[in-house]
Amino acid sequence: MCSINHAKKAIFIHVPKTAGTFCKDNLEKYYGFKYYQIRRPDHDEIVNTKSYINKIIENYTEGNKIYYLLEYFKHTPHNRNVGIYEYASTSDYLNAKVNMDDAKWKSYYKFSFVRNPYERFISGYSYSINHINRNINFEEYINSKEYVTDFEYFHTFMPQSKHIFSNENNICDFIGNFHNLEDDLKQILLNIGFKEDEITHDHHIKNKSTHDSLHYYIKTQEILNKLNNILEDDFRLLKMKKIENLNEL
Repeated sequence: MCSINHAKKAIFIHVPKTAGTFCKDNLEKYYGFKYYQIRRPDHDEIVNTKSYINKIIENYTEGNKIYYLLEYFKHTPHNRNVGIYEYASTSDYLNAKVNMDDAKWKSYYKFSFVRNPYERFISGYSYSINHINRNINFEEYINSKEYVTDFEYFHTFMPQSKHIFSNENNICDFIGNFHNLEDDLKQILLNIGFKEDEITHDHHIKNKSTHDSLHYYIKTQEILNKLNNILEDDFRLLKMKKIENLNEL
């Protein structure tokens, strides 16, 4: 879940549901980055969790599309305890695979993108349930934190800051914003040594704004309060605005 360009000494950390696929595709297509999503051999010991995904798989049989999708998720780095930076940077196995070491993790220019926490959670919820064909409404979902798959947790309940902070310290040299995506990506490319006339990439095609539908999902003060509790780390560490009262929506 990182893209690395050793020539430019730069690392992109792909926080889920922040236009990371757009970034990693363009970085690989135009700017010499290579994308990695590798599961550690010691994954189960590091994340210290027994994935609920195994219980869900029992409800499907081989030959079912969902079965194979869930089997795939079992072999990815998705988890509910460890963010991307910590997961990748502390593994000798992964570092050997991607030609990294402690010195490079410290010295390379690291960048990522973040998003309004409410929008990201809603986007992650829609993305997750569509991928594994779950029939669960939003209010039920925010109360199912202990029962979602690792794949779902990684895209929703795990804070964005978990991926790019270590001991509550920001490890990135630049954190871009989803709503200023192309301008921030251009600035990052300039910062790592690309010239103005070398910067050309596909444009980001936005879906219907999740922000416009906040009121559709956050219908009651109780839902808002629960979301604020779930998203507290991002409000605090990323200095994002928390909405205290439903009327503010």
